[in-house]
Amino acid sequence: KYVKSKEILSKQLSEYKKIDNEIESAELQLTLEKDNLEKIKNLLTNLNAKIENQETKRNEIESEFTKISELGEKSECPTCNRSLEDHLPVIKKHYQSELKKIEKIVNKLKEQKKIQLDNKSSIVDLINNFEKILGNSKKKSDDKIKLYTQLKETEKNLTSHKNELIKITKELKKSLKISYDEDRKSTRLNSSHGYISYAVFCLKKK
Repeated sequence: KYVKSKEILSKQLSEYKKIDNEIESAELQLTLEKDNLEKIKNLLTNLNAKIENQETKRNEIESEFTKISELGEKSECPTCNRSLEDHLPVIKKHYQSELKKIEKIVNKLKEQKKIQLDNKSSIVDLINNFEKILGNSKKKSDDKIKLYTQLKETEKNLTSHKNELIKITKELKKSLKISYDEDRKSTRLNSSHGYISYAVFCLKKK
């Protein structure tokens, strides 16, 4: 019974040999991915700040461009007080150029943001996966501990059972030896009884 239980438990425990390595690996990967997630979050924060800054700048330029356009060629430049008559086309061209540059920068920043959002999504999926693996591995580790405890208890019972069997075997041998010696003594006494009786008879006659 105990021998069979020990064999079964040992076999089950052998299936958990790599569980500690699996837990260590999952924890390491989880830590790395969480670090990567924090880096991406910081990067996204910076990108959002840059986009916001460029959009603020664009709004200011658009506001200035609209104001100057509304003034017309006969008006004075709000910055240098010179007539806009000769400078308005150049000023418009300058503002339009600046707005195009800002638009290009914003679009590039938004593309980078999209890439990082995709990366973030992938990393979140990885983290969820590693957390699931880690949870399963820890559950297996708990099962391993329970099996190990059962194995040690079985080994203890097996040792106790063996010791009890050895004790019983020794007592049985001792009992058989005593019985055998008593039988021999009785046999020797019975076989010599005739000779003893004859000797006593002869002594009486004398």
